[in-house]
Amino acid sequence: MSYFHLFEKNYFFLHFFSPFLAIIAIIFFERAKNFRFAYCAFGLIPTVIYSFVYFYMVVILGKDNGGWPDFYSFTMGGDMKLAPVAGLVIYGATFGFCALLWKLNQIKTKKVLDRSGKK
Repeated sequence: MSYFHLFEKNYFFLHFFSPFLAIIAIIFFERAKNFRFAYCAFGLIPTVIYSFVYFYMVVILGKDNGGWPDFYSFTMGGDMKLAPVAGLVIYGATFGFCALLWKLNQIKTKKVLDRSGKK
């Protein structure tokens, strides 16, 4: 399975279209003047949940027992040395992306409020 397979057929909605619409909604339609930076941590919740499910299905249960194959190759064929590093990188990237969306929302909200004269 290739990376581009994630954007074909039904996967298109799950891996591209829905996240894209959510990003557009956050940046352009949400007006959260009092939205604090600390709330970016909530963006980690789906990633953490999925990582625990993925770990269980790939490492604990395993493909031979009805689990999933390691389709992201995080375990490098059973070598778990880099799996914690991959997890930390993914959590960091997710938080960074949430922080970027927060900042873009703050910029857009400030422009809208400045234009309307509200504070």
